[in-house]
Amino acid sequence: MIVGTFIAAALISSIFILVFFPVLFRGIIVEPLNTLLEGVRAANQGDLEIAVNVKFTDELGFLDQSFTSLILSLREKAARLELYNVQKN
Repeated sequence: MIVGTFIAAALISSIFILVFFPVLFRGIIVEPLNTLLEGVRAANQGDLEIAVNVKFTDELGFLDQSFTSLILSLREKAARLELYNVQKN
């Protein structure tokens, strides 16, 4: 009886892990990384008006904050360069 209960618990746990963990990981890790990746691709194409908002306070949030700081810095430098070119001509 105890062995049967153990096997049933192991089976239920295995199904839970195999079904629900991928769904959880998709929402917690994969989707925010894909959002950040879309922002990186847009910035790589020259879109410095891109805004990525990953609403986490962990490592993904840190990546989002770092990316946002990088984009703001690039915007500022592009504006300075444009002003310099206008003043020079």
